[in-house]
Order: sequence, then C-alpha cells, then structure tokens
Amino acid sequence: MTTWHQRMLPYPLLAAWTEDYKDSSFGVDVPEAVLNDGLQVKVDLVFRLYSDTLRGLIENEEAKYAIEVSCPRTFVRSTHVTSEQDTLLLDASEYEEEILITPYVVSTKALEEFRSSEHASEWRDHRPEGFSIPTAGILAVGNNMRIILEDSGVSSVIDLLANTNVSEGTFDVQLDDERIKIHVPIAEKEKIEAVRTRRGSSVEFAALFPGLYLHAVAEGLRNLSDHENTRWAFTMRNALDRSGHGGVDMELLRNDALRYAQDLMEQPVGVFLTAAMSSEEGD
Repeated sequence: MTTWHQRMLPYPLLAAWTEDYKDSSFGVDVPEAVLNDGLQVKVDLVFRLYSDTLRGLIENEEAKYAIEVSCPRTFVRSTHVTSEQDTLLLDASEYEEEILITPYVVSTKALEEFRSSEHASEWRDHRPEGFSIPTAGILAVGNNMRIILEDSGVSSVIDLLANTNVSEGTFDVQLDDERIKIHVPIAEKEKIEAVRTRRGSSVEFAALFPGLYLHAVAEGLRNLSDHENTRWAFTMRNALDRSGHGGVDMELLRNDALRYAQDLMEQPVGVFLTAAMSSEEGD
C-alpha cells in the first residue's frame, strides 16, 4: 500500500492504485543496496515503465525519471532526477535504520493536448482534445520501496525463540519477518541461552554455529529472492558483497546455499573443530 499523498489530478496518472491507463505499469527495482563503510548508501536502480506513451515522452526529453528518497527516522527527504538504470550515492549520516524510495515520471516542460490510446476510455471521452500538463507534472508514480540499513554479520538478524509446538531435539526456521526466527522447544531454549553466555572459545558455543545458525543462514540464502525487502535479506546481500559473492546468480545461490552460508559464517565447522581441539589440549 503506497503512502504517497493522494491528489485529484486533472489528467491521467499511471499508478498501481488507478485505472487511468490500460495494460500499463510503472515501478522500480533495486538490484543492490549497500552500506559502504558506514559513509555512503549505494542504491542501484532499474525502472520498469510499461507505457509506450510515457517512454516516448522520456525519449523526446519531455519527461524524466525521478526518485524521492526519505527516512522516517531522521525526516530527511530529497528528490533525484535519474536515468532508466542509475546508481544513487547517499550520505549515510542522513539516514537511520531504513530509507524509503518512491519512483516517479515527471514532465520536464508544459505539455498541451496530451492524449494517448493507452488512457482509459473515461479520460478520452472526458477530454478528447487532450490535457494540459504543467512543468514538473507527475505523470506516473510507483509504490514505495523500503530499504533496511544494516551493516553487520548475518547472525545479528537471527532470533532464537521458544516454541511449545516444536518437538524436543528439533528446531524450525521462519523467514516471513524482518529477522530470521529459529524456533526451539522451551527447555532447550534455556540450555542454548546458557551456552550462549559462555562465548569466547567455548566448544559448546562454537557448536551452535554449524549445528543451528548455519542451517538458518542457508535457508535464508536459498529463499533470498522471495524475501528481498526484509532486514535479514538486506544484511545477507551486504554480507555476500563483502565476501566477494555480490554478483552471484540467484539460481546458483539457491542451489548451492549451504556452501555460500559457510563462507558468510567463516567456515563454522572449522571454528568448532579448532575450539574442540584446543579444549582437549587444555585437558
């Protein structure tokens, strides 16, 4: 559901919540959004405009793509004129936790007798001579897209929850939330929390990563494309980029999720074995 302020415009508007255009649509994809060293937010943009009329205006430089960027936490709001495929570099200090981007197509000049066979019949019948569009008039608007800003390890977006419906000795992984949820039996949740407090070189603590968290990360990577706008997905994409796998094909990632998960977690089986051997030598 878009949060764009609804206005009654005296001309057709291409948007998901109107029926002003036939068989047309507009939106933007964000193939990558990365927080670089805490200084810049790099946002790649690819516009999806399925309207010959509006694409013609853009080709004739009578209209442009634009992006509105805002942050609910800091109240920063800015507008950027862009191309069909572009990259925004934003000052990370102006944003906190998340940013919202909203795509537009706006006119670059006043347009007279603006009409199209793509317009719904009600609009064509209402003004067969066409419409007057002012300079910077909004011609199309897409739904908001939320980007979560997080630059930390993948385990930072995993929560451990007690669940009475999970059988003893097992666990379930839930991906349909901003953070990945690992559900375990109540009694075992208490034992796991006791182990987590040991941290450091504890063998028991090291065992949690290949035994529990690795499976959750692998499941997340395997289903990354189905949960692109979640906080955990953003964090995993950042982790993939930092580990040199930023350009990995989604199909390859899905089929080989376990291998990539081990890379992101810095080979947890090896960490566990190192801790185990060290413990034996100490004995």
